[in-house]
This record gives sequence, C-alpha cells and structure tokens, in this order.
Amino acid sequence: MDVQVYGKIKDHDFHMIKMACDTLDRTHNGAMKLNIHELTDTDWENFLNEKKTDIRGEIWGFKCGTMAFVDGELVGNGDDFMRWAKTKFGLIDFRPPAFYEALSSQAYKSYLENPIRDFVYVVFSHDN
Repeated sequence: MDVQVYGKIKDHDFHMIKMACDTLDRTHNGAMKLNIHELTDTDWENFLNEKKTDIRGEIWGFKCGTMAFVDGELVGNGDDFMRWAKTKFGLIDFRPPAFYEALSSQAYKSYLENPIRDFVYVVFSHDN
C-alpha cells in the first residue's frame, strides 16, 4: 500500500497523519510504502496549485494544510485520513490535539533553526 502525505510543517494535522502512518507501518510489519513530504507555506501553495491542475474538481475547494493519498487516490485531510485508518485498520488515535500542536510548533522551530538552511536578510536604510 502506497501512502503519500503532503503537508505544511506547522500544520498539526500533518503530524497527526505522520504518526498514524508510522503506527500503521509498525503494526503491519512494513506493509506500507510511506512517502511523507514536509512543506513550507510557499512549497505547499505550489504543490496545491499543481494538484489543482492534475486532479481538478476534488482539490479546488481544499482549505486544509495537509493532503493524504493512498495508492494514488485522494483520501483527504487529517480527519478524512483518520476516518479511513479507523475503518480500514481499526486505528484509534488517543492523543489530544494539543500534542500535535506542540509537535508542529517544535518541527517548525527545528526547521527554522537548521544551520544548513539559507535565509536572506535585507536591511533597508534611508539617508537624508
């Protein structure tokens, strides 16, 4: 089973799906091929625009910051994926939303503090 997850680094649904996928993969002895894609806000917008062109109707009204596909078919956002995982595998998520919010905040902070990332700073000054 091929599972593709795309989401914003700072979206708590992304981290919820990511943990659910890890749990499912462990409990089903690696039966899932996981492809997890952490995206910045800009990368997410580019991805979403590309998917709107590819998939068309299903994506146009998509407002969430996370999107999951199973075997190439769109499952949906975090809630949709968790319903799918419960129906298909009986997975019940016991973690509170605050846990995923903390994970997303920490992941974004780690992303920003990563020393191999290049950031550009511009200082403007106006001399009279």
